[in-house]
Amino acid sequence: MTQSSQTAKSGFGFAIKVSVTLTLCLSFWIYVSERYTLGIDDQKDRCLPYRFFLIDGWQRPSAADLERGEMIAVHLREAQRPANARWTTDTIMVKRAVASHPGTIARVRRDGITFQSGTETWTHGTALETAARLGHKVEDYERDYVLQPGQFFFMGDAPHTYDSRYYGPLDDTMITGRVVFAW
Repeated sequence: MTQSSQTAKSGFGFAIKVSVTLTLCLSFWIYVSERYTLGIDDQKDRCLPYRFFLIDGWQRPSAADLERGEMIAVHLREAQRPANARWTTDTIMVKRAVASHPGTIARVRRDGITFQSGTETWTHGTALETAARLGHKVEDYERDYVLQPGQFFFMGDAPHTYDSRYYGPLDDTMITGRVVFAW
């Protein structure tokens, strides 16, 4: 074998290795970018104690599959958007699922939010601190909800969070993904 044919053979082998490596890297990149979204909360007053969220868009649990306190990403609709909102309906919101069992009663009151499912009772969040910022009286939001199949109650951790306290339960078809990591 001549040196030139050996050089051509090794150059061909190198080209195949580079092509395979690039194909694998590109395939991995496509997989990751199709499955995951990096969410960034750029608000001054955040709803959760995290700024960054890794959202798995392939995990879209039903309301029945949600764990209490689990962070999920939701695409809110026009019905949930207050008139003075700074976000649009193409914004993805990340908060916690705090109740999702059908028949759970959510009581929204000025002194706090309580949930009851069977004999179990729990609280999450505070009261209705955002009502005035929305241009409403606290009384406008005091009410009870009974969760229907496929519904869940969605809340942030901070007192000023705009969440299900104000717009009620959400339908699980609005879930766009499960938060797998937050920092």
